[in-house]
Amino acid sequence: MPPTVDVMKGRAVYLKRCWMCHGDAGQGDGPSAKDLRPVPANFTDPDLDKMPDDELFWKVTAGIHNAAMPQWGLLLSEEERWNAIDYVKRTFIKPSGPQDVSDELPIEYGALESPYDNTPAARAAGADVYTLCAGCHGAKGLGNGPFGKPLIPTPANLTEDPAVGSPAEWWYWRVDQGVVGFDGGNPADQHPTAMPAWRYILTDEQRWDVIYYARDLVGSVDATGGAN
Repeated sequence: MPPTVDVMKGRAVYLKRCWMCHGDAGQGDGPSAKDLRPVPANFTDPDLDKMPDDELFWKVTAGIHNAAMPQWGLLLSEEERWNAIDYVKRTFIKPSGPQDVSDELPIEYGALESPYDNTPAARAAGADVYTLCAGCHGAKGLGNGPFGKPLIPTPANLTEDPAVGSPAEWWYWRVDQGVVGFDGGNPADQHPTAMPAWRYILTDEQRWDVIYYARDLVGSVDATGGAN
């Protein structure tokens, strides 16, 4: 991966060129996907974590034979292709192998203190950032956004536990690291969720701003008081 990739530029490429097939959550279920055979790649498949960057770049550049995946090397610059790959890897492709699926706040996050004050200006900035979240979590944080309906597991309802009853540090952990998820309460059945690790996309200040806004939105305890 080149050292100069820009994940936000990659997001712009993805939304313009890729989402209609691969979907908003990268699960291969975009609006054009239902008519395609073979179906578009599901980027949340843990096996993709094992694919080298240069192989991903080759597939994007040369396309996929006998599939709807075009030769993006004819339409996108090398920089745009790498930026899009960086966005997909950071947002959708989760590490393979077992991961922590507990809702228990890790020690290193429990001791975290925000360097940014929870002010009306911060929450206003967070409202702008939350537009990236509302598609899944809904405008009021109820987990009923239009992009969330086909997702398994469904997006979290932020007005319910564990979210609404947890401190800001817990929210920061979930926003920072993303969420793994598992079926039937069995950690052996792990699979990625559509919740990305936003630390790769948002600045630290943006993460705290959106947490302040979201906690205020759903009425979390002490949502507008102090640094929490």
